[in-house]
Amino acid sequence: MDYTLVKQVRDNAPLRESFFALARRVFGLSFEEWHRAGWWTDRYVPYTMVYRDGSAAANVSVNRIDTVWRGEALRLVQLGTVMTAPEHRGKGLARSLMEAVLDDWGRTCDGVYLYANDTVLEFYPKFGFVPAREHVCTLPLPARGAAPAEGGFARLHMDTQAGRALLLRCYERSNPFSALPMLDNPGLLMFYCSGFLKDCVYYSSAYDLACVATEEDGVFTCCDFFGTGRCTLEQAVCAAASAASPGAARAELGFTPASAAACARAPVQGDDHLFVLAGGSNIFAEDRVMLPLLSHA
Repeated sequence: MDYTLVKQVRDNAPLRESFFALARRVFGLSFEEWHRAGWWTDRYVPYTMVYRDGSAAANVSVNRIDTVWRGEALRLVQLGTVMTAPEHRGKGLARSLMEAVLDDWGRTCDGVYLYANDTVLEFYPKFGFVPAREHVCTLPLPARGAAPAEGGFARLHMDTQAGRALLLRCYERSNPFSALPMLDNPGLLMFYCSGFLKDCVYYSSAYDLACVATEEDGVFTCCDFFGTGRCTLEQAVCAAASAASPGAARAELGFTPASAAACARAPVQGDDHLFVLAGGSNIFAEDRVMLPLLSHA
């Protein structure tokens, strides 16, 4: 046979490097530093088709995501890093990988989901996935020139051991404002916060609260909070925006707030489309919620 399925490439150095090269080639993703820093845990399991020459030809990764919804624990599986090298496309490798993943994981969790771009919207329904709609919450921010918000958020330096340790200490306490938090997944958190979001992490000693946030086109996106939450959600958002994006007019939450009286909700717009495996847990069918932005794999 030309191809062999390998379930987890982390501890096979040559194959791991080939997997890294495929991710760079297809998505421009770099996993090397994340792996060297020790953040690759058993929660991330690539299913990789290996060509006869030992190279990674195609991949579908399993990401185990734990959360809580309405007081009940949910163990979800998110599929990601779905990719095939150009020279190996059209040979059914992605289909074989999807079938293997769903056979192993489809009945061992509460639900399976994934995000797809516009080019593959007809592919995933072949395996029983159905479209789902997430909703984002927005909050108004104080007008420019208003008194500085309390809270005193300042940037955490992710290149330092102290900065990483403080973020992880806060992360252990989860998001005090979230109805659907990502739990016990520091590896995925640090994929973001030790990588392209490493300059987007803030901390308030007054609130003992960490915030991961970005700003674009006047919109402050609060990806997540972690910590004790010695304040209201509105206070935390205003204080974090004051430090990270003082000119922003509104804030978008990258998570589903537990209390959203002051929030406006709208369907999520963008190029990534959520699909949920039919027959499992589908909290999006009746509730206007979204999975945390930092849980996207």
